[in-house]
Amino acid sequence: MTRFDIDWPYMRTALIVLAVALLLSTGPLIASFLYATNAEREYAAETINRNTLRSKLRTIQNDRILIDRYLEPYLQLEQSGMVGDEQRINWIDTLQAAAKRMKLPSMRYRIAAQEQFVATYTENASGLVVNASRMELNLGLLHEGDLPHLLSELSQNVPDTFHVKRCNIQRARGQFKYTPKQANLNANCQLLWFTIQPPTEVVEMVEDPI
Repeated sequence: MTRFDIDWPYMRTALIVLAVALLLSTGPLIASFLYATNAEREYAAETINRNTLRSKLRTIQNDRILIDRYLEPYLQLEQSGMVGDEQRINWIDTLQAAAKRMKLPSMRYRIAAQEQFVATYTENASGLVVNASRMELNLGLLHEGDLPHLLSELSQNVPDTFHVKRCNIQRARGQFKYTPKQANLNANCQLLWFTIQPPTEVVEMVEDPI
C-alpha cells in the first residue's frame, strides 16, 4: 500500500484560499437572498397599503354618490321642518292662517306628546329616529269642500310632514245655510305630524297606528 504524506503547510494555504473563495462567492448569494426577502416584505406591505387606499377611495366615491343622490332631498326635508325638532308653532300657524283665509267658523286642536313611530319600514333607518305627534283637530265647516281644501293648504305649506289617520264629518244642523261664523258641518280628524332626527334619548315606543 502506497502511503502519501500530506504537506500541511502547503495545504493550509490552499484551504485558506478555498475558504476565502467560498466566502466571497456565497456572500453575494446570502446578500441577494436577504435583499430579495426584504423586497418581498416591502412589496407585500405596499400591496396591503395600496389595497387599503383603494378601499378608502371606493368608500369615498360611494359616499360622494350617496351625497349627490340624497343631499338635495335631505335639504328639502330639513327646510320643510321634517328633519330636526318638531315644528309645533309652524304647524299651528299654518293651520290658523289657512282657517282664516277660508273663513272657517271654528277650529280647535290638541297635540299629544311626541312619541317614537315604529313600523316595519322604519326598522332599517340607519340610526335615525322617526317621531310622531298626534293632533286632534276639530273643525266647523261651511260645506264639505272645506276639509279637502284645508288639507291641501297644509300639504302645500308643510309638505311630507303629516299623515291624516282618519276624519269624521257630521251635520251641525238640519238645514244647510250660508251664515258667516256658523258651521253646517263638524269635522273631527286625527293627524300624525312626523319629524326625523338622530337618536338622542330613549322615548316611549308605540306601534304603527296606520
